[in-house]
Amino acid sequence: MGCLWVVNGFCHLYAYTWTKMELTINRYTMATKCQLDVLDNNLAKKTYMASKEYRIADSIIWLWYCQLA
Repeated sequence: MGCLWVVNGFCHLYAYTWTKMELTINRYTMATKCQLDVLDNNLAKKTYMASKEYRIADSIIWLWYCQLA
C-alpha cells in the first residue's frame, strides 16, 4: 500500500516545519486524500480491509491513519 511515508510525511510537514513549503505540503495532502478515498471506498463495500474477518492488517491500517485524527 505504501501509505506509511505519505501519512507520516503529511503529519510532519503540516505540523512541525518552521517554513511552510506549499508545494510539498500540497503534494502530501493530495496523496493522503487519495489514499483516504481508496480506504473509504473499500470500507464502504466491506467491513474489513484484508478479508471477511478482522486481521492484523486492519490494526496496522488503523494505526497509520489514526495519526490524522
